[in-house]
Amino acid sequence: NYDINLDMGSQLNNKRSNHSRRELSWRELSDKITKTKAGPNKYEMLAEKHQRVAIAFAPFVLVLVGVPLGLQSQRSGKGAGFTMGLIVFIVYYLILNFSVTIAVEGIIPAAIAMWIPNLIFFLGGLWFLHRTAIEKPLNIINLPQQWLLRLLPKRNSDKNQS
Repeated sequence: NYDINLDMGSQLNNKRSNHSRRELSWRELSDKITKTKAGPNKYEMLAEKHQRVAIAFAPFVLVLVGVPLGLQSQRSGKGAGFTMGLIVFIVYYLILNFSVTIAVEGIIPAAIAMWIPNLIFFLGGLWFLHRTAIEKPLNIINLPQQWLLRLLPKRNSDKNQS
């Protein structure tokens, strides 16, 4: 027989300190923020902390945008609705990443920067909801079709002039 004594407590403590900021609990993240001096590392942790709260409210603002878009009558079917939902999500994601960059660089405080996507989508959702309530169509749904109609006559008139 051969007995080996392993000191797992020290191994777990060492491993716990190597977690990235995304893996830290709320309390651990808050403790690290208070211990860290002002600089890029602190800005990253502040952005992470405020991003967690802002993302928790994202479903509410996305619903505020999605309901009026879903209520618009359109003949294009399920594929267009899926595409519109994907576009809305991608736009939200891009604005969120832009906000993270602004917060990490320290250009705008993280508490403000991380709420920019929610604010934009909240205001857009209110506008969409207002347009739907007064039964005016949302032109955003027909924009690609309108752009194509504007481009096609120009091509035909360009060919006729040649």
